[in-house]
Amino acid sequence: MGWQDIKAAIEAETDKIRFTPPDEIVKIFHYQMVDSGAGTNGQAMSAMVFVEGDVRYLAFYGVNNVVKLCGSPDLDIVALRAVARTFIPLSSEFLGYCGLKETYAFALDVVGALDEIEEKDDLRDFLSAFGQYVGTINGWVQHYFPWNIGTLARQKSREEIAQMAAFARK
Repeated sequence: MGWQDIKAAIEAETDKIRFTPPDEIVKIFHYQMVDSGAGTNGQAMSAMVFVEGDVRYLAFYGVNNVVKLCGSPDLDIVALRAVARTFIPLSSEFLGYCGLKETYAFALDVVGALDEIEEKDDLRDFLSAFGQYVGTINGWVQHYFPWNIGTLARQKSREEIAQMAAFARK
């Protein structure tokens, strides 16, 4: 598959999941099922935490920053390919391990097609499509993440800390 075909497949998948969550997200975040078994002592929470952080990184720091660099006159296409090869695999492999197999497969396709692209504008458009896809995945992760679990580790007020200190002195 050439880079244009990969871009078209990514765009089609992005359109498909725009208003309907991908099965992988529902499986991990709604049903707490992680095929690889990632997660300490059989729990899914750590996998969900890592997916949340790594998908956010991939969308908004990894891919998005390479897209921004495509507009830099200081970097040629060879340097931009090297930057993409550095930042995209960083979190996408772990996302695959945690259950986002399609995201990882697309990342492999993107990295594998980089050498086909000769123009910076084409690279920007190609990576923008991937970034839009991963950003959409991130939106679903944010929607399904069990944020309410944070109430188990809420921040302490100064008054509560003073009370705890008083108890510790007893």
